[in-house]
Amino acid sequence: MNKKVRKHKKLRKFRVLIILLILVLGIILLVNKDKLFKNEITITSQDEIVTTPNSNIDLLSSVTAKNSKNKDVLVTIRGDYDLSKPGTYELEYVATDSNKEVTKNFRLVVKEEESTSKEETPSTTKPKENTNTSSSKGSTQSSNETKTTTTTNKTFTTSKGFKGEVINGATYIEGILIANKTYVLPENYGNGLTKETQDAFNKMQAAAKLDGLNIYISSGFRSYATQKRVYNNYVKRDGIEGADRYSSRPGHSDHQTGLAFDLNTINDSFQYTAEAKWLAQNAYKYGFTIRFPKGREEETGYKYESWHFRYVGEDLATKLYNNGDWLSIEGYFGITSSYA
Repeated sequence: MNKKVRKHKKLRKFRVLIILLILVLGIILLVNKDKLFKNEITITSQDEIVTTPNSNIDLLSSVTAKNSKNKDVLVTIRGDYDLSKPGTYELEYVATDSNKEVTKNFRLVVKEEESTSKEETPSTTKPKENTNTSSSKGSTQSSNETKTTTTTNKTFTTSKGFKGEVINGATYIEGILIANKTYVLPENYGNGLTKETQDAFNKMQAAAKLDGLNIYISSGFRSYATQKRVYNNYVKRDGIEGADRYSSRPGHSDHQTGLAFDLNTINDSFQYTAEAKWLAQNAYKYGFTIRFPKGREEETGYKYESWHFRYVGEDLATKLYNNGDWLSIEGYFGITSSYA
């Protein structure tokens, strides 16, 4: 009987020791959880970028960000700068992953050109037609099948009677460049924000400042290669179907047009800020439209983005504003936005 009692006591002590050990380990894990499960983000970039006015440089082309799992992280730019004017700008690269944000400072130096050169023609509307090419009528659907390497112009009429034209692989409707899930841009199209777009933004930014608000470009022009990297990263995280709701496949991005940008904070909470509300009521005055308006997802193919604006000129922007009930470019022109 005594042996059984002693054995029972030993087992009880052993259980108590196990429980104490588990508690100690739990406390250690709790105290060091940030170190043990920390999601480190590393940004690799240049400390200084030097360019010339209106060079349309892609400030995101040379920056990469990786998390602790060595996966790419989306990078945006925070801060005010003007690529059309000489000056020095202190900016930040911002990498965001799983609600964690890491920043890295860099300097943008816009230097006056030493020698004069021909200024690039803004590409807000279609380029001059090549007199050596021929044109043929086509439908919205057939224009989608045009190879991006073609130099032959093709024309078509949208479901609402607007004239469309494919010039050197890029599609224009009534002179407005189109890039969406249906209409693709050539891989080598674009090299930065157009001067028209930058100048119009500068005016809008100045007007907002007079009202005590601060708006700035977080993400502007994206090359085909940059968009490919961004899109593939989202596909790894959310799958193709999930990524397609908010990110464009390479060649289909509005950012590649050089006429679009994301402002301030690129997330759904931006719509509730004073800046977003001001933009929703005033952006059209400077030629900008909300590219993916609320309630137009079936037309645009993308969810509502209160931070994404596209330059289309004051005339069309006013029509799209629609007294505050923003229309989509697709809905207005009567075109589709869906991948083949």
